[in-house]
Amino acid sequence: MGLAYARGDGVAQSYAKAAYWYRKSAQQGFWPAKNNLGILLVKGLGVARNYAEAARLYLEPAKQGNALAQASLAWIYEHGGEPLQDYRKAAHWYRMAANQGNADAQNNLGVMYVKGRGVSQDNVEAAKWFILAKAEGQESLAVLKRRMTAPQIAKAEHLAREWQDAHPQPKGK
Repeated sequence: MGLAYARGDGVAQSYAKAAYWYRKSAQQGFWPAKNNLGILLVKGLGVARNYAEAARLYLEPAKQGNALAQASLAWIYEHGGEPLQDYRKAAHWYRMAANQGNADAQNNLGVMYVKGRGVSQDNVEAAKWFILAKAEGQESLAVLKRRMTAPQIAKAEHLAREWQDAHPQPKGK
């Protein structure tokens, strides 16, 4: 029902009503409802913006290995402002999702390495994650490569291949 209200599918579109129905389903432990309610809370659609509540919704599935929850929780730790902003936690959760092949998390982890947020600044490690992120990381990679030496780029490409060998992804990812 929440999805119908969020999309206006057969009913008048209403983020407030979508949030109501997502909350009811989330209380039953339904992950997609938790995710969708979290999105509304982060964006302030139909509800007051509430990063802390969204983080609570994402934490359990993140701990259980849900890559989307991990990436969403990382984003909150990166962008949520005080008192939630914690770059080390953001880097941790981005890495958890990135290691499952989540391209957005791989790209965002690369950015964390470029800026030295929550991790030691490391252009080679950043480039590795941008390479792994494929399309999502190409613009960042192109900019970063202009600041790197040829041996640094070669090392990043080598590290990316090593990571891919150690983390085979199912077909279609």
